[in-house]
Amino acid sequence: MTAKRIVFTGGGTGGHVYPNIAIYETIKAAHPQASFLYIGTRRGAEARIVPRMPQPMGFVTVPSMGLPQKVRNLKTAWALAVILAGTVKSFFILKRFRPDVVVGSGGYVAAPVMLAASILKLKVFVHEQNAVPGRLNRMISRYASRIGVSFASSARFFPSEKVAVTGYPLRLAITESAVGDIRRKLLIPDTNRVVFVFGGSGGARTINQAMIELMPMLIARRDLTVILSTGRGYSREYKAYDDTIRGLERIGCPIEIPGRLIIREYFDNIDEIYAVADLVVCRAGAGTIKEITTVGLPSIVIPKSDLPGDHQILNAIEVEKSGGCRVVYEVVNPSEVRRELEVPEVALFQSITELLDDDAVLQSMRNALKVTDPRESNLKILEEIDTLASGHPQAEEREIRVFYLQESETELTHELVFEATTVGNTLWSDISLDSGGVEAMAEIRQLGGGERLVIKPKRGPVRVNKEPVQKWAELVAGDIVEVGTHTLLLKSYQEKITSIRDLKSTTSMMMGSSLGIIFSRLSGFVREMVSAAVFGAGRAMDVFAVGLTVSNFMRRIVAENALDNAFLPIFLRLFHRSSRKKTWEASSSLINFTLLISLLLTVSGILVTPMLIRLLYPGFVAKGIVGLTVNMTRLMFPYLFLVTVAAILGVWLKAFSRFGLAESSAALFSIGTIAGILMGHAWLGVYSLAAGVLLGGLLQILFLIPFTLRILRQPALGFFHRPRIHLSSTVNKKYYRQLGPISLDVFLSNTSEIVNQSLASVLPSGSISFLYFSRRIFSLPFAVISQAINSVILRQFSAKIALFDRERAKRLFVDGIRINLFLLVPVSILMIYLANPLVSLLLQRHSFDSLAVSRTAYALQFYAIGLVGWGIHSLTVRIFSARLDIKTSMKLNFFMLAVNIILAILLVRTSLGYAGLALAASISYMGFALIRIVVLRQRLLGDEIHVESKQLVTSLAKTAGAALMMVIVLAESRQLFARIVFESRVLEHTVTLLSLSFVGIAVYFLSSLLLKNTEILFFRNRWLRPSVQPPISMLSPFRFLERVSGDPNTYRRDFHYKINLYCSSPEWEIRNVGVKLIGLFQDTSKVSLLVNLLRNTREKGFIRRNALTALSQMKSWDPEWQQLFRRLLQDSYYEVRVATLKHLTLTLSDEDYADFSDLVRERLRRGGVEECLAAMKLVATHGAKKDLDSMEAFFLHPNSCVREGLLELLLSFHRRGHLTGEEVKELIARVLITSNNLQPEFRLKALIRRIYEEIG
Repeated sequence: MTAKRIVFTGGGTGGHVYPNIAIYETIKAAHPQASFLYIGTRRGAEARIVPRMPQPMGFVTVPSMGLPQKVRNLKTAWALAVILAGTVKSFFILKRFRPDVVVGSGGYVAAPVMLAASILKLKVFVHEQNAVPGRLNRMISRYASRIGVSFASSARFFPSEKVAVTGYPLRLAITESAVGDIRRKLLIPDTNRVVFVFGGSGGARTINQAMIELMPMLIARRDLTVILSTGRGYSREYKAYDDTIRGLERIGCPIEIPGRLIIREYFDNIDEIYAVADLVVCRAGAGTIKEITTVGLPSIVIPKSDLPGDHQILNAIEVEKSGGCRVVYEVVNPSEVRRELEVPEVALFQSITELLDDDAVLQSMRNALKVTDPRESNLKILEEIDTLASGHPQAEEREIRVFYLQESETELTHELVFEATTVGNTLWSDISLDSGGVEAMAEIRQLGGGERLVIKPKRGPVRVNKEPVQKWAELVAGDIVEVGTHTLLLKSYQEKITSIRDLKSTTSMMMGSSLGIIFSRLSGFVREMVSAAVFGAGRAMDVFAVGLTVSNFMRRIVAENALDNAFLPIFLRLFHRSSRKKTWEASSSLINFTLLISLLLTVSGILVTPMLIRLLYPGFVAKGIVGLTVNMTRLMFPYLFLVTVAAILGVWLKAFSRFGLAESSAALFSIGTIAGILMGHAWLGVYSLAAGVLLGGLLQILFLIPFTLRILRQPALGFFHRPRIHLSSTVNKKYYRQLGPISLDVFLSNTSEIVNQSLASVLPSGSISFLYFSRRIFSLPFAVISQAINSVILRQFSAKIALFDRERAKRLFVDGIRINLFLLVPVSILMIYLANPLVSLLLQRHSFDSLAVSRTAYALQFYAIGLVGWGIHSLTVRIFSARLDIKTSMKLNFFMLAVNIILAILLVRTSLGYAGLALAASISYMGFALIRIVVLRQRLLGDEIHVESKQLVTSLAKTAGAALMMVIVLAESRQLFARIVFESRVLEHTVTLLSLSFVGIAVYFLSSLLLKNTEILFFRNRWLRPSVQPPISMLSPFRFLERVSGDPNTYRRDFHYKINLYCSSPEWEIRNVGVKLIGLFQDTSKVSLLVNLLRNTREKGFIRRNALTALSQMKSWDPEWQQLFRRLLQDSYYEVRVATLKHLTLTLSDEDYADFSDLVRERLRRGGVEECLAAMKLVATHGAKKDLDSMEAFFLHPNSCVREGLLELLLSFHRRGHLTGEEVKELIARVLITSNNLQPEFRLKALIRRIYEEIG
């Protein structure tokens, strides 16, 4: 990395600064000429540590501030303003320094620097030190190029393609210190054990306070030396060193004993202290953990409990699992009113003495620690940063599983290279077997990255392990496959290949692709606007539309569709599973073949254009514009070859993840067309349209060439191109087989447009133009919405899910249809209602007059009718493809084309004219959308995936209801706008379009909410859900409680510390969560805390109620609580009284019940329904026959639930022997038999029936 420039950021505490220093030292050693800059804050630890380094680097500060845990307050607004100011300053610092890589280690200071780096598109390396990532690192990970993690377990919180498990970067001084004369320097006797206590660079108040209490007992041991680092923390509330010294003086403890007690603010030479220590008491910051594990020091870890995400606790748990430390958790002191966290002194003292007195345990802990060379982690990080700084993808070796088929007779082997491979003795099989025997062919597909295989017969008999195969069946290595009379054995082996790790993330690639598509679509529409303004909607545009349609028809076969859907999958498969030489040789052959076909079609097209135009457009003959059309089409045909070259360049960019460049290059075509029209219109006339097309194709190529060359020249790719075509190679044969379905799909998808233009050619001039412009306007919102639907539904619908994950396949199918309905119905309505102002605003200028606007809008309205059908067609095509059922999709497309042509011929002859052609397309798409849903549902049913019609019908009904409300409001609103007089046409149409769109969408969404149309929530969940779910430790207290309530036993061991954390909160709502957790986790050690909460009359009623519930869950009772519970039975909050009665029911003995019977009777007399029911259960469990006197009012009680409780009490008394069967019957006869609780049965009568059955 010669003369590279690196920026570091991160800080606030030493735990975020020291990793950066370790990385800096490693880079500095490897690249002495590199330039460095540290961006921090004035008050952070970095402002003190970085300038004092032995080899300091440049240090600058920016304003920054951490976001509060409670987001919705004024502090958040202020923090965001500070971060914004820091981002602006960071932007200019980075712009001036021009770093190759920005390295961030977390801490709030990193936020503005990382945001500025993302704006400048700089390479960013983020290092996460903790077992669970912090909120900032999870947020900025989306902008990071690479993420290094210390713990393998934390990799799951980041995008997999970005993560590298690098380990923790450690300063080399930590491991280079020798014991030598350190003991003599510190005057430590040779026979003494040394315990080193510290809480980080800032210090830990709870540890210091605990040490004040323990120090007299520790120094009483003559064989022990205590070294205490109080930390440099200094604030108005707490001064770490001064307060610790004052605390020791207060209890009469010495503050220095030579060789036995050493207290300092901080040890800059901490490596020396590590060298002499036998035991460490410390926090669990990632840096501290890594240091003590690297030097192999047994430790007692006291994690700081109130950090976001519980980082230190989870770090400590990781080491505890290995046996390398003991964990002592901070607890809440139940006797204190404020209930702050503290270190339990007794537990800490016991742990210290037990470990120091047991050599075997200490040695076992040392052995358990993973002592590794810190250079290994540092060098891994150096390699990552070097790769980022170079700007080239990194080549790395990996193992893949390669499957192959071996013929049983000849022992010939056939490698299964492709995702789909056909095997058989037919002409078009990828793997050709001997032609003898029955003609047969099978298709083998690789799923899940090549780890899973499925097979399906295409022709003739196919068997797997002697069992006939009828549909897709799974294959595993060792299976015997019979195709016709040929027997093959499926085998596999592991092979090492060189793969390229791209520097771009999946998210950035998807975003780049989406933005590129949208940009190219918008620029394409600007091209149409210019064409309309210059030539209007008449003969010139009719001729241009015909010529462009014909050339685009051929382009889709040879260029984009063929290269994207055939060449790209083949190339990527070879690139990732074959040698570079084999890959580029195959690529050369396919590219040369494509260029040759494109050239032949271009020449052929120019030659046959006259015959083609006369055959397809008979109306042009009568109008006398055949010659003009032929000339225009011939001029545009060379565009076919130009666009093929552009598509080849674009597909190489896509192969190496430059989707945004490839997709946005189409904008250059639009720019060239616009330039050709504007510059050539005066002297070329209508032919300027053709000249613009050629210029646009040339500009697109010129734009793509430098970017493509920059990619292909990278040494790791080993690119070369040879002018050869291997017509009979396996790869070429695979390509030919793919071109057939692609050509057929293009024919079925685009023939309808040519047919429509053919039929419109006999209509008055301009008809083709009206259809052309209306379809372009119609396609724009559809393309944008389709992109949204693709990002939510279709990207998840892989072949693996479609074939094996039945429940998810069903959900995606149903959700896809419902989302299409929900999104496209309102857009369709708006396009129908607002077609005229929409077309006017977009196209009405210069030559495109009001007549052209009205006729284009007329066609647009009929296209808009079928918008939902277009959306469902797009969805189902993808699902059929994922299910590997392309044949069914093709058949449906063929029949839809046939129906479309028939309807077009019929409707064009009606008064609708050219608009009938748009209506024919809408009817065919809508009709076949329904047919596709029915067919796909039947296919899913055949795979035992049951899709209930009710789900779809209900969604349709709710969407229709919301749409009806929208239509009504739009109709009324349009009449209102009709009365308003506007100063200009543009103002009128702008106001009308924006206002009615807003009103219509608002009404539609509000109606959907009223009708509980859940598609809104679907999109909210999909779009607002983070790409990586936060760890459970990062959840808010309320979401954490919700998560663990379902299965508390699963979470009890790892998250019991949450109780102390929540119970120490100053906010009663969070303390309330802590109280609930005590009951859920059955933490009997917190019984005294619960009792103290109940004794505190100023505590919230909710907390006291939940404290009682927690005691009930643990069934805790102590006779000494009698007076407390008598008071609780008279509490002012009725829920406390109810909870008290329930607790007494669970925990009292019959003897103790007598002490509460008077208050129970009072509650029966004065309490509400809930109290009466709880009191009756208490009486039923512990009471006697004499208590029936207090039940007289309940036999005729107006609430049937109370009478049901009375019947339960009578049955309980019978079971306990207080009532005979006859007495129970007499008492039941007095109960009023009416009920307001009839669901799902007449409960009162059912209860009486059950009692009679039991007592006989």
